[in-house]
Amino acid sequence: MRRILSITQRKDIHSEILSSCLITDILTRILIENDTENLSLGFMPAYLKTVLKEIDQHFQEPLSLESLAITAGVSKYHLAHEFKKYLGMPPNEYLIVTRLNHSKTLLKYEDLTIEEIAYSCGFHQVSHYINLFKKHEGCTPLKFRREWHSNEAIKPPDAQ
Repeated sequence: MRRILSITQRKDIHSEILSSCLITDILTRILIENDTENLSLGFMPAYLKTVLKEIDQHFQEPLSLESLAITAGVSKYHLAHEFKKYLGMPPNEYLIVTRLNHSKTLLKYEDLTIEEIAYSCGFHQVSHYINLFKKHEGCTPLKFRREWHSNEAIKPPDAQ
């Protein structure tokens, strides 16, 4: 954990990748050491993998539980139940997290307005995007961007 904190404080282009690798390693060890019967992603039904792919590829577009169920070829009730069983969250929450993660990338690396980012990530109201971002990240998108860029400017000498 200390290593992750140390890496994330650098805020260079590689820190996010290195942190992700370490977090993935930790989560993998937890899954291996614990009973994975309830969270068996390896045994996820193919239709759920199809739904995940659909969300990941089309998160900017309006997606409903109904349309995802049609894509999967199952009822929306069955999809909602199985999605939560295997992923630990409902499909709508996964869609929101996917959109927010993409927006964080745009906030870090693109010079778009908050409004442009909101719309390009599939949010139809900027205020809704800002509220969701604040709920999930603990700050507004603009503050997130400012903090990212101010920390990026203060790099250790070996990172430059």
